[in-house]
Amino acid sequence: MLPSIVKITTLPSYILHLQFDNGEFKEVDMKPYLHYPAFQPLKDKDLFMQAKAMPAFVYWNEDIDISSATLYIDGTTILPA
Repeated sequence: MLPSIVKITTLPSYILHLQFDNGEFKEVDMKPYLHYPAFQPLKDKDLFMQAKAMPAFVYWNEDIDISSATLYIDGTTILPA
């Protein structure tokens, strides 16, 4: 089982900083995802900056979310801020 998200920070450059319950910190560049129709509304930076985390996913509204598993696998490990 992959770890769950415990904290999220959004950056205006379409970057997510995530802390997972196993103590790891990951950075995810969301720019490549913006090419997919489901994520195109996130090109609006105001909407992107409203990201919220639940243990199993990150969501922006009832239509846009992404799983914590995807973010964990695709993320780059970083040092805690």
